[in-house]
Amino acid sequence: MHRARGIFLTGPLSAAVFALIVPAAHAVPMPSLFVVMVPGSDLAQAAQEAMRVELVKLTGTRAAASDPALAALIDNARQYVQQERATTTGQVQVLFDEPALTAAITAAGRTIWDANRPLLWVVVPQQGAGVAAVLQMRLAAAADARGLPISIVTAVAGSALGWK
Repeated sequence: MHRARGIFLTGPLSAAVFALIVPAAHAVPMPSLFVVMVPGSDLAQAAQEAMRVELVKLTGTRAAASDPALAALIDNARQYVQQERATTTGQVQVLFDEPALTAAITAAGRTIWDANRPLLWVVVPQQGAGVAAVLQMRLAAAADARGLPISIVTAVAGSALGWK
């Protein structure tokens, strides 16, 4: 007879154990909401691309980058740039003027998402080192582009809760 390894929890017991192990969800402040990194070397084009990313971060909606009410902000992105610089990695770092951009978004009838964002927990299956590193980089980049703090946890096969 083959014996199963590990502990298996069901129903209310698993919920209770999960609640004890996983800390309560909380908001995490995003320190760099007004700084965006975009690929390229053309500073004028980089400002507009950075503004598209910035609008998604600040409003909390992916549609903000193509929202007609915010189109003027993208067209005039340079007027909201406080500083920009080319990096050694072939990207451009753009720092936006927080008060001016916040006022412009509000004037366009859109709301700004609070800087204290919900922490996003992502559980990924156990994989090879190379695949795991690429997956974690992609998840972190997507979370950063949307202005979300992220915590990535790797599942371990055979453990009680599947977490490492």
